[in-house]
Amino acid sequence: MPLLRGCAGFVFVWFGAPELVPGLSPTETHAVRSTEALTFGLLSGTTTHISAGAFEVAPV
Repeated sequence: MPLLRGCAGFVFVWFGAPELVPGLSPTETHAVRSTEALTFGLLSGTTTHISAGAFEVAPV
């Protein structure tokens, strides 16, 4: 079971780490436009994109 947890953690970090650096994630433009549309422009897309990346790689 510890090996499975480690592998799952690796996958989360692998996909979440690029979101912490603006311009590095291939999904950044989609996430930014979606966030701005869903919040009616109240939240900045870049800020929430970086926050999502931080949440994704945060230890549980």
